Amino acid sequence: MIIDGKILSSFLAKVAVEGIEECVLDFNEQELSVCSTNNSNTTMVICSLNKKSFNSYETLGKVGVNNLTKLNNALNSMSSEVVISKKDNLLMLCTKTSEFDLVLPHLDTIPTPSKLPELSFDINFNLNSEILRKVMKCSEIVEKGASITFRGDNKKLIIESGNDDKFRELVYVPEIISDLKVKFSEPLKQVFTVLDGVVNISLKSDYPIKIMQKTEQASFVYIVAPLNSEE
Repeated sequence: MIIDGKILSSFLAKVAVEGIEECVLDFNEQELSVCSTNNSNTTMVICSLNKKSFNSYETLGKVGVNNLTKLNNALNSMSSEVVISKKDNLLMLCTKTSEFDLVLPHLDTIPTPSKLPELSFDINFNLNSEILRKVMKCSEIVEKGASITFRGDNKKLIIESGNDDKFRELVYVPEIISDLKVKFSEPLKQVFTVLDGVVNISLKSDYPIKIMQKTEQASFVYIVAPLNSEE
């Protein structure tokens, strides 16, 4: 199996949000797919990379990884085309001049979600991710580690952060026709850091947020739990 190392590294970087290091890479017949959660179960990622992204694709099946950062660092250190193969408990990455043999954990030791959550939302809309990254940066200006609150009413979305000092970003969202209020903490801001382009957002008061991003090569879904309304 052959792929441009930068393509795979970029994909895995968007999987490894909020400290996600352990996951199962499922090289199935259609794509490479991943579904994992962080240690606190506040963030779930559901991602896939189309097999057309590979120069040569092989159905390796499920491969357990317990250190995504190490795998990504290995890919980043190699030239463009990387040959990937699996033998027994080794994942082998090779170029013309470099080789990595990474020991794989047993699949049974990797925590995986038992099932996908069944969620329903009141509001769904598209938003440029530049706005979300701006909110993240400005929230750190007013207060380090500040929570982020989404408020909505009458076609307006207000994203605010801070307690004494505050920052607010106002966005016109015609899909918002009823009151909305939901609050999030650091895990959501970590998701903001890996987004680019236009994303699709699903919201509901005091309910998880779902953020979807699709490209020609890949799709990414992030589900993040809210803070308690009293926090």
